[in-house]
Amino acid sequence: MIVYNNKASSWQLTCQASGSIVPRVFFPWGCYGLVMGIVLAAGRSRGYFPWEGHMALEEWGFGIEDSAPMLLFATILGYAIAHRTNMAMMRYVQGISNVQVMLTRWSTAVTLLTGYANAAHPLSTPEEQERLVRFRAILGHWFSLLSACAIRTLYDATAFDDETTDRLTDFVKEFRLDEAR
Repeated sequence: MIVYNNKASSWQLTCQASGSIVPRVFFPWGCYGLVMGIVLAAGRSRGYFPWEGHMALEEWGFGIEDSAPMLLFATILGYAIAHRTNMAMMRYVQGISNVQVMLTRWSTAVTLLTGYANAAHPLSTPEEQERLVRFRAILGHWFSLLSACAIRTLYDATAFDDETTDRLTDFVKEFRLDEAR
């Protein structure tokens, strides 16, 4: 399972060591390019290199005669970035739709159970009718709590440890319909 830190700032997400390519690219290759640029700029300003302008660079083989390779690389890089962004958006939309399906299924379960309670309501005694009304209220409460716990778990996978889960399980086991208010 992929665990995301949704509370991190953009700088933390960009510069984190795991999951980001920026530190792996910048520190070895970016620092190398920075040092080489400083050395070349300092050498040029002090007159160590005999060239004037960019024409001498082309004579030495450093100039770019045709821009087609750079355009091809930029096009491929653009498609790769767009494809990666599209995949991330598809995963996000799929996750949201799966959460909606989960909540819809739970809503359907509550509706069916409430329908059974409503069907038994006219055929029961007044005491049983009161219990059925409390049952519907408790059912709505439990499924609301279940939905909230599921959404909280999606937000933070470590939200419910074993102790919290055991406490919730004990609460459900000890809960009696007759004792409900």
